[in-house]
Amino acid sequence: MRLFIASQVHIFDYTLLQKSFIPILRGKWVETHNLHLTWYFIGDTMSPDVAIAIMQKIRRVLHDPIPLKGLDLFGKPPYILYGKSDHKALYEQAACFGEVGFEMRRFKPHATLCRIKACADVKAFYRIVQGFQRDVIGEILPNITLYRSHLGDKGPRYEALYTL
Repeated sequence: MRLFIASQVHIFDYTLLQKSFIPILRGKWVETHNLHLTWYFIGDTMSPDVAIAIMQKIRRVLHDPIPLKGLDLFGKPPYILYGKSDHKALYEQAACFGEVGFEMRRFKPHATLCRIKACADVKAFYRIVQGFQRDVIGEILPNITLYRSHLGDKGPRYEALYTL
C-alpha cells in the first residue's frame, strides 16, 4: 500500500506539449488523469485512517487554482521533466502540512510530466524546455486528497480515499 497526499493538475494542452518533444525524446509520459502535485508521500508508513486523522487537522490555504508556469528538470542527465510553480500560496499550504507533523523541508512544488528514458538531441531538448519558460502551461487544482496508489501492468491507478 502506497499512500500520498496530492492536488490534481490540469495541463491546458498536454497533447501539444508532448508533441513538442516527440522528435527527440523517448520516455514515459504521465497519463492525463494521473497528473498531480504531491504534497507529501506517505508510502506504507501509516494506515489510511491515521493519515486521514492527521489530514483533518491541516489548515486549508488553497481555494483557487494555482498556475503552473514553465518547465524544468530533475537529475543529471535529466530524468524527470516537470511543470513548475513558485507561487507563494503553495509554500503557505506546505507550511500547514508542517504544522501537523509532516516533514516539508524538501518540498519543491512540481507536477511530473515525463520520466525520460533517452534524448536524441540534448541541445534541442533544452531549447524546447526554454521555449516554455514564460508560458502558463496549466494549473494546480485546490483540492487536497489522500490517494492510494495501485501499481499494475498498465501503470499506476490512483484511488481517492479522502479530500479536505
